Amino acid sequence: DDFDDVEEDEGLEDLENTEEEGQENVEILPSGERQQANQKQITTPYMTKYERARVLGTRALQIA
Repeated sequence: DDFDDVEEDEGLEDLENTEEEGQENVEILPSGERQQANQKQITTPYMTKYERARVLGTRALQIA
């Protein structure tokens, strides 16, 4: 097969080495001073053209 002749990517070795060293690539962000209050979201009673298109597309897929 042609796939047997393909060399492995060297970039993958770097990813494997970070896992072996035990270093996590995670950054901890400080929390805000206060939580946002749970505010009731006010929306319009009308669908946007994007919502309408999604509903119509879903119905069309169900019919087909």
